[in-house]
Amino acid sequence: MARSLIFLSVLCFTVFSLADDHIDGPVNPRVDLAGIYVFHSPQRPGFLNITLNTQSGLPAIGKFSTQSRFKIMMRKQELHTQGNRLWLNSVGDQLMIDCQFSRKSFRGPQKYSCHLTSPKFPDGYPLQGEFNQTTSHGDIAHSFLGAKADPFFISLPSFDGVVFRQNFIEVNPLEVTNGIRNVNVLSLSFEVNLQALGLKSGLYGVAGQSLWKNRPRGHFHKADRTGRPEIVNVGLHDSTKKNFLGAGDNPLKKSFNTLDPFTEDVNQLYPFQVRIYENIKAYDDLDGRRHWNEKDLINVSGIFSNDSLLINLNESCYQKASNFLEIERAIFNNIPLSGTCGGRDFSDDIFKKIYSFYIAGPQSVTDQFLTGINRPYQDFSPSRALSNEFPYLASPSSFDLSEFFRGGRLLLRNQEEL
Repeated sequence: MARSLIFLSVLCFTVFSLADDHIDGPVNPRVDLAGIYVFHSPQRPGFLNITLNTQSGLPAIGKFSTQSRFKIMMRKQELHTQGNRLWLNSVGDQLMIDCQFSRKSFRGPQKYSCHLTSPKFPDGYPLQGEFNQTTSHGDIAHSFLGAKADPFFISLPSFDGVVFRQNFIEVNPLEVTNGIRNVNVLSLSFEVNLQALGLKSGLYGVAGQSLWKNRPRGHFHKADRTGRPEIVNVGLHDSTKKNFLGAGDNPLKKSFNTLDPFTEDVNQLYPFQVRIYENIKAYDDLDGRRHWNEKDLINVSGIFSNDSLLINLNESCYQKASNFLEIERAIFNNIPLSGTCGGRDFSDDIFKKIYSFYIAGPQSVTDQFLTGINRPYQDFSPSRALSNEFPYLASPSSFDLSEFFRGGRLLLRNQEEL
């Protein structure tokens, strides 16, 4: 019995490593990023919501470490073509939000201090507040840094089938539940006024980065990064790993996580591009047909290796729902980017879109590969749901070990068939 519990503990820890950007390699859990979201505010037209989540799986009373540091970066992107080559690069208009934390005692209140820079505030604008409190910063921004219920949702049987078995598994929606339900995160949420910050319309890439120092007076070093969901756990997956255990032990993932976002050095990006190319090519074969041509495979793996979450800041997108991978689909279908919105909100069914994009190509129908899980907090509706008010996420749940082990039991049953 004890051995089974130990195995399930390790297995469940690995569950979190294989979801969005959750523990996607040998990362300190106190600065492990759990995904980034960016979408136009449903409350405030002209404001943009950017949410960076970290520490998936912590108790509701968990707080940020004073030895941690988190950055949110947004840079304008420009699409270039030359012959058969196609790529995106940064052209300026940068937003940076750099956050650190303090508290006088272990049980005392925690405070945060964020430094925002933008074209209108090149020398910085302070965003300060207390943990778990929503704070208004005039017409510039609103912020919330605290504990919330993780909005991420995943069907583990489908993930297991695509990534490890190379076979998409049709699931009965009545038999599948969210593989990481009842899990909390620490959330860094901001709604920023685009005009007040001097951010013009156009295509932007958004990324998050975490840093850690080993002692209070030490120096920060890079720990993790995130952009598009699942670039690391699906795109950089090591195909020699045939089950969940050991999948996080991937040197390429560690190298990717410690590379600064928006790095454009082709020599540094090349190993990641090769692995993403190989994996998408393998996923493309899952339905028995080839949808990606060689030119597009090379170009999409290049764009994904320099990873960021794309969003269009055109005013026509202000009242539209976010649409993950919409911009990437437009690029490879020669559709003008001015009519796309992109981004990612908390309700975006990313796995449906990722599986369709990888397996059936950029021209695929996005609801082609359904997993049975299609919204956050699905297992708890209507008792837990997204809020209509900033920061929109549900309150954190009490930490329940039975939920932690439930995912492990499900994976153990599936892995026994391998």
